[in-house]
Parts: sequence; structure tokens; C-alpha cells
Amino acid sequence: MAAPGARVDGDVREGVTFTFRAPIEALGAFAPWLAVWSSVLALGLLLLLGGPRAADAISSAAHGSPWPSVGWGFAVFLVLPLAGVIGVFSLVLLPLGLGLLLSLFLLYSVGLSWSAFALGRVLWHEPRSRVLALLIGWVILTAVAAIPFVGGVVWVAGAVFGLGAGTVAIWRARGAASRAGGRHRQGGKMPVMIPAAADEPEPMIVEREMGEEGAGL
Repeated sequence: MAAPGARVDGDVREGVTFTFRAPIEALGAFAPWLAVWSSVLALGLLLLLGGPRAADAISSAAHGSPWPSVGWGFAVFLVLPLAGVIGVFSLVLLPLGLGLLLSLFLLYSVGLSWSAFALGRVLWHEPRSRVLALLIGWVILTAVAAIPFVGGVVWVAGAVFGLGAGTVAIWRARGAASRAGGRHRQGGKMPVMIPAAADEPEPMIVEREMGEEGAGL
């Protein structure tokens, strides 16, 4: 605000406000592209920090089972919004349906982050840096998505494949846990060595019921 009687070179305007419109206008059509892919990178780094072994499992599923990952990815990509709509119209599950619909972009971005990591692992193999693998995959996807009319396709394809790879990895983990639990179930039989008597050539092996102390062996 100019003081009364002050001399000012140039024009004096009133009611001027500062907004984020100027930088957005400067970026033009690239503003949404930059916002989306910067968010994907930040989310991918958070996922690596929170679950590095989970990221390795998802990358292994993506490389070992690419077509099942695509199939399951399409199923998850379509079922999530459908389940949200059903929840909203059922009224009983209204909060769950609304929460699911509002989180769709986040869930799809998680899939996209996993796809970027899996793509980076193609060029930057284990056990080298996970973060660098994510950056390599992210740079490739981001560059391709910058091509006009291609960004949307890349985003959907990445989300589908990443969600599918995550689903396959979860399924494999559940199967491995079930097999491990079957091998160590409570009440199984454990072989026990009985020392041989003086006139016996070899010790005898019998089976004894395991209690809780043998369940974790």
C-alpha cells in the first residue's frame, strides 16, 4: 500500500492477489503430466521404504508371470470401481463404497509405481539399488507418457499391470504360507532316536506325537 502523497514510478493496482495460476499457465498442458508423475515417483519411494521385500516379490511376479499379471490386473482395475458403486447404492456399505471410489486414483497410482519398479528391474538387476531401479523405470514411463495422446494409455496400462503383479505376488505369498503351515501343523509326528541295546546292531527310530514344543520345527 502506497502512503498518501508518495511518488511511485509506474502503475499502482489495487485488489491484486497471488495464486498458483501463473506457474500452471506457464507449464500449460504439461502441468497435469508433471503433477501425476511426480506423485507416482513419491508414492513409489514410499512403497520401497515401507516394503522393500514386497516390491521384490511384485517384481518377480511381473517378470515370471506377465500374462497372469495382465489378466488379474484388468480384473482388479474393473472390479474396484464396480465394488465402490455397489457399496454406494447399497446404502449399508455407503462409507466403504465412497472410500473406495475416492481412493481409486491412489490405488491405480500404486499399481503404476509397481510397474515402474518392475520395468526398472529389467535394466537394473538385483541386488543393485531398488531406488535406482525405480528411477530408471519411472523415467522411461514418464518420457513415453509425455507424448501427446499416449499418456493416458501408459497410465492405464501401467496401473493394470502393476495391480495384477501385486495380486499374483499376494497369491503366491498366501500359497507359500499355507504350505509352510501344513508342514509344521500342531499334533504331527516327529521321529525320535532310541539308543540301541547292547545286543542290537543299530538304534531304533520310532515316531512320537509332537506337542506344542515341536510345532515350530
